[in-house]
Amino acid sequence: VGLALQRVVPTVCDDNSVQMRCGIHSGNVIAGVVGKKGPRYHLFGPSVEFANLMESTGIPTRVQISSATKAWLDCGGHDYDFEERLVEISGEEHKTFLVNRSKSRAARQIRTALAMHRHDQATVTGDKHPRPAKSGSML
Repeated sequence: VGLALQRVVPTVCDDNSVQMRCGIHSGNVIAGVVGKKGPRYHLFGPSVEFANLMESTGIPTRVQISSATKAWLDCGGHDYDFEERLVEISGEEHKTFLVNRSKSRAARQIRTALAMHRHDQATVTGDKHPRPAKSGSML
């Protein structure tokens, strides 16, 4: 999901300076609805705090995941390229991973279709540097 979000940002925002970091951690949480006037669903606990730290210590335009999330992805048979890094969080070094891309066949097909669509758009408009399709466009 984080990689998909990163791909969508340029299609919904014309400002190239807008960049997004994604941070993902897997663990137990406590969840519940909080508030009477404007009730909202919230998640609480150390795992939520660690997920926030995965995002805040991340790199713009990248998806950073914790070792716990990588373990889930590995045991689930998901095939991603990872870049290992060490991040200092609260005075302790933690091994985290930047997700480079999915190596799955479906992900390759989507990337190829997007590239072909952008090439076709550039051919039609004569644009040498096409921008991604706007939100609501096909692909």
